[in-house]
Amino acid sequence: MNLLKPIKCSCCGETNEAYYEFFGHQIKQKCLNCKTYIKFIKNDEVPDFKDSYLRILSLSNQQNDLLNRVNATAKVSENLSRIERNMMFWQLYLDVLKRREVHHESC
Repeated sequence: MNLLKPIKCSCCGETNEAYYEFFGHQIKQKCLNCKTYIKFIKNDEVPDFKDSYLRILSLSNQQNDLLNRVNATAKVSENLSRIERNMMFWQLYLDVLKRREVHHESC
């Protein structure tokens, strides 16, 4: 699995995973916390969907609702381009990561 280095935002100071979004035909890397633009990246710099899938599984702790969502995303993404699939799974990974952090804060 290709583990990325978390990015440090020059605006809010947070160090976290990157947030990616399409900007026309390009991809913006943004701060996950404050959504401040960091830089444009190449398509092949977005984590591969297989890596994101493995990250999600490692965080899921066999939660059925989460695994069902991952499997549904995989089925929907079959007809997408590789970059669209990579972006979709990365967003799902960030959602799982956020959900996990919220759960740990409430414990």
